[in-house]
Amino acid sequence: MSNSLISLSEFLWRSARRAVVAKFSVVAALVALALAMAAPKADAEEIIQLAPLLVHAQIEGTSTVRQLPISVRLEVSTTKRADYVCAVYPRLRDAVVRYLNSRRFPVTRNGQLEIKGIDTQLRPVMTQAIDWDILDKIHVIQGSFDLPSVIAARLIQNGCLRIENRAAHNQDGAAAKSEH
Repeated sequence: MSNSLISLSEFLWRSARRAVVAKFSVVAALVALALAMAAPKADAEEIIQLAPLLVHAQIEGTSTVRQLPISVRLEVSTTKRADYVCAVYPRLRDAVVRYLNSRRFPVTRNGQLEIKGIDTQLRPVMTQAIDWDILDKIHVIQGSFDLPSVIAARLIQNGCLRIENRAAHNQDGAAAKSEH
């Protein structure tokens, strides 16, 4: 009788193990399929809009310093990278603000900030803060980029906003300009 109990328990154990293995293989296949479907296209660039930042601007020929806003957009090659940049945004913002506060940027008498070269100065600071060299391009402008109010409100709330991709952003920008 004990042999029949052992063989029955062994049979149940093997059956349960086969069922678990079968379930895991089905789940693994579904996950692989989902990842393949969600894989970003290699030519799609993700654009990340950061919240506006203030820089110390010194008017040429004077000792007058004032603060002027700049906006920064980052381009990365995949959605995964864009998600990562937004996930580490607080660390990225701290590093950039520290760097910008330690510098004075020249501004002309008519109030135009000389932003040429700020993007190349920010690249090593951002790369060190992100701990990964994933930034394809950095765009810096004085003031802010034109954004619809709904997107601007989300940007203020989150500090980092993914704009789906370059093609979609260009279409939205053209639509917004035609409305004005």
